[in-house]
Amino acid sequence: MNAKEEFLEAIKGEKLVCAKIGLDRENCGDKPDWKILKPNYSQEDFDNFCKELDFNYDSGFGSQELFGTILFEDSYSDRHEYDGSEYWDNHKMPTIEEIIN
Repeated sequence: MNAKEEFLEAIKGEKLVCAKIGLDRENCGDKPDWKILKPNYSQEDFDNFCKELDFNYDSGFGSQELFGTILFEDSYSDRHEYDGSEYWDNHKMPTIEEIIN
């Protein structure tokens, strides 16, 4: 699976605010290699972020390899793995009332 292609599919139709995505190289003795797109990014920042994500990883059975969070204007997606399959899971942004209660 290509991380850039998967990211572009995940943000389709959404108002992107920022993102943090990393490839877990823990099995190799390294920590995740985080790629960060900060709020108020420029087109150049976005293009560079996408270039950094242009790599393939094994999304098949086994442990999760790609981690991260994508923040949208009124929702967010985070990375999950279930039964050997990795995916972006979208959530509605909680309100203050929902957090407090």
